[in-house]
Amino acid sequence: MDIVYERAFGGIDEAAAYFCRENPIGRGFIGKKSRVSVHGKPLPNLEDPQNLICSWDSRPRPVGFGFYGRGWMPRLRYAGTYDEKHQKERAPALPVDFSYAFYNGAHRDLQVEGDLRGDETVELHHLSLEPHLRFQLPGVRPKITVTKWAVPPDQWVEQNTTENHVATLDEVPTVDEAVPAVLDTLVLVPEESVFYEVFRGVCILTSLDSLEVAQVRLTV
Repeated sequence: MDIVYERAFGGIDEAAAYFCRENPIGRGFIGKKSRVSVHGKPLPNLEDPQNLICSWDSRPRPVGFGFYGRGWMPRLRYAGTYDEKHQKERAPALPVDFSYAFYNGAHRDLQVEGDLRGDETVELHHLSLEPHLRFQLPGVRPKITVTKWAVPPDQWVEQNTTENHVATLDEVPTVDEAVPAVLDTLVLVPEESVFYEVFRGVCILTSLDSLEVAQVRLTV
């Protein structure tokens, strides 16, 4: 049986016009007790042993290993306020109350404080055909270098093109900027014996309306 959120607590109670904000694609959610809402309602296959369904109005937190939807609570809470004031004063920029925690798609039980080092030991039990897996992350950290144009490239090419010489982008002055990378996400696919790491680096741009980045180099 797949360990997916469709088999965890949640879902939609169409008869009561309610839905589970933490997992709208799950099963077992009853918004209002009625014969239509309760009769034949499939119950979740996945539950937290410390927070089981005990009655029709139980609201256990959905459990699972996959990425949490952007429109699900509590992740949606970090998206910020997109009201009329935001549309007039800040759009298309992010709202003032936006939190970068919105980009963390892991279930709350699978989130850790800070960043991973990249050399941690991983232990997986009963999640694949091999009942117990244990390995160590490689400890590899990529080096990211962003090359930026020192001046707007289109203007430089236009100003330095003459009758005897046609300037090219290769001639535009550039400056290199080292971007520190942190291990942002660890994805495990034990049934395929696969794992991969996602590193994140932040490069500040002054504008999205003009070209600033000439090249991005990645080495390991």
